[in-house]
Formats: sequence, structure tokens, C-alpha cells
Amino acid sequence: MFLLSQSIRMHIASRTPSALVASTLLATGAAALGCSLLRCVGAPLGLALIVALPLAVPAFAIGFVWAFSMSSGADVWLRVGGSGAASCAAACILGSLAG
Repeated sequence: MFLLSQSIRMHIASRTPSALVASTLLATGAAALGCSLLRCVGAPLGLALIVALPLAVPAFAIGFVWAFSMSSGADVWLRVGGSGAASCAAACILGSLAG
């Protein structure tokens, strides 16, 4: 059986919930920003969704792996979650411009 040290197990157990939630926020922000950008250039909503939603999958995977490279849980929320929140905010601003 593969045994991990106690500190590694605690690191994984404490980081996984933060990584899941922050990566979901990052993926949502990436998809929303992509959809808003496409709507600003005149793409119909259906096409914008079809093109922008697949961006969420690699954004989630990158954010999840990125979260485990951080030194603390606060860094996860500040960098990964903050990036997602900034993307969502930018998407809201662009969405108001697109009409």
C-alpha cells in the first residue's frame, strides 16, 4: 500500500476544498469573460455560449493544479479565486456594454 506522510495528507486534505471552489470560480470567470467578449463583437448568444463554455474546462484544470502549488490557503483564495472574481467582474462590465 502506498503510504503518505502525515504532513502530505494534511496538505492535500486542507487544500482540496479550496482548490475546488477557487478553480470553479476561475472557470466561471473564464467562460463568462469569453462569452461577454464574443457578445461585444456581435456574436449571437448561442454561438458565444458554444465557443466560450469549453474554455471553462482547461481553466478549471489549470486553477486546480495551480492551487496546489501555492504556499498557503490564503494564497489560493487571493490568486486563483481573485483571478476568477476579476474575470467575472470584467465580464459584467463588458456585458453591460454589449447590451
